[in-house]
Amino acid sequence: SGGAGRSGTSLIAKAASKVGGAAGAAGGDAGGSSKRAAQSARISAALSELVVVLLIPPDGYKARESDALRVLDAHSASINPTSVLEAMPGDVAFKSIAPYIARVAVRHSH
Repeated sequence: SGGAGRSGTSLIAKAASKVGGAAGAAGGDAGGSSKRAAQSARISAALSELVVVLLIPPDGYKARESDALRVLDAHSASINPTSVLEAMPGDVAFKSIAPYIARVAVRHSH
């Protein structure tokens, strides 16, 4: 079924495959820290993109705030806080994102 009722499962699968591809891109070789840094940057970008798409999906898809919050909870250290906070809809309850904001604040204070 199409239209606003679509859940975006295929969209999430595409974003998840980007994360999986990024995770496997530098695996197994002894390329050193520059390859690990590049891999980390790709994973961070893919996770940030996933959260943004879950919060602000393309036309015809429903927002999946609870899924976005679960991704934030599980991967907060790897997600760009600026892109997430800029994309966060105004109607998201602060208490929903407070744990993520607290972890980001602690991480950036050290």
